[in-house]
Amino acid sequence: GPILALRTGTEIISRGDFKHRVTAETGDELEDLALHFNSMAEKLGDSQRKLSDWNESLQDAVTKKSEELRVSEQKERFERRKIEGIVSAIGADLILIEEDGNVSWANRKMIERAGGDRALLGKSCHEVLWSCKDRCNDCLATAVMDDGIPRRKVMSHSGDDGHELFHQVVAAPVEGEDGKISRVLELSIHITDSVLKDREARDRMARADKLAMLGQFSAGIIHEVANPLASMKTTLQVMTSQHEFEPAQVGQVDRVLGEIDRLTAFLRSFSSYAKQAPPDLCDCDVHSLLEQVVRLIRRDALKKEVRVVMKSDSFPGI
Repeated sequence: GPILALRTGTEIISRGDFKHRVTAETGDELEDLALHFNSMAEKLGDSQRKLSDWNESLQDAVTKKSEELRVSEQKERFERRKIEGIVSAIGADLILIEEDGNVSWANRKMIERAGGDRALLGKSCHEVLWSCKDRCNDCLATAVMDDGIPRRKVMSHSGDDGHELFHQVVAAPVEGEDGKISRVLELSIHITDSVLKDREARDRMARADKLAMLGQFSAGIIHEVANPLASMKTTLQVMTSQHEFEPAQVGQVDRVLGEIDRLTAFLRSFSSYAKQAPPDLCDCDVHSLLEQVVRLIRRDALKKEVRVVMKSDSFPGI
């Protein structure tokens, strides 16, 4: 009958098939309810398609913004911190590198960090700075020694505890008495904390933007779909108050109302993307909850020749 068709349609819609339509040519409230049901299904389908398209656009926007932030990090944040470190010379390690790549001089901070003159003078720059035995593939000192052009770069390496460390390194040529480049002055500033803070700030900003966009979209979905759901629920409630139905029909109507309430709650849950709400803890009747789940999946289980059995009639409350 029409009520069974509405119940079946509600179950199909709840599984995500928004193309399903219900036909009820009864000439009364049931036919009007079926029309509202079909209107709701069509709007849900449109909203699903819009959500999919919007999600793709959001991913593209997030990717583009992440790239812009990465470029901004390279051109602005590191540049600013590097210049501040060079001008103030506070918290920076400074060494003089000879043509053979060994350290011939270091400032006091570098000497103290290394544990004394003997721990660094006469040793290779990559051993002193990065605690590695092999020369760096992109060694700034070597490049500056070759062409005399100052260079700067953010370099990373693993610390003793395995965590990644970041340094802003600046290398400048030093000429000898003959006017030729004979040494390289290299300055290294530890900027790990700044890099991690910048990354965290960018991540927070990206998450905030995404949540704001999701919140706006969810509000649109709720506005477009909640009205037909409310109309359907009101129609069913009026029917049950004005007509006497058989017990089986009353159960079917109650299940339809339950599905409408579940869909309404599902739509409202979209707002959680924009603002995380605290958990709403309440007592739960596990047995009743399981009965509803079994009732919803029983049809699909039968199609796959699966039998669902509840062996216990009593469950602890949670």
